Amino acid sequence: MSVNKNRSNTIYLNQLITNIPVRRKIVDHNDRDKFEWNQWQSATKSINNVEVSPKEKHVRNLILGTFRLEGSRLFWTMMTRINIESHPIITWKFCYIIHRLLRDGHQNVGY
Repeated sequence: MSVNKNRSNTIYLNQLITNIPVRRKIVDHNDRDKFEWNQWQSATKSINNVEVSPKEKHVRNLILGTFRLEGSRLFWTMMTRINIESHPIITWKFCYIIHRLLRDGHQNVGY
């Protein structure tokens, strides 16, 4: 048994990152419109005055939207259109969604 001692166990960074797919930006306008519509649907369905917790699929869709856009600008523009102070349950759900976005969303959500 011979062991090749001339070989190092070092793995260089460029060897690791060659297989990582690059996150593509939204280029097509139809794709962008569909994405914004899906985000709006998730926001309005998760923040309503029904006394149940928001569905996880809508919250997850909002979280994934922050990663796709690398921030939360679209979310905040949507929240300006919702009357948050109109009902206590809507306010509570809004706070819950903000908590989840800050905890699980993209790192630029707070900006």
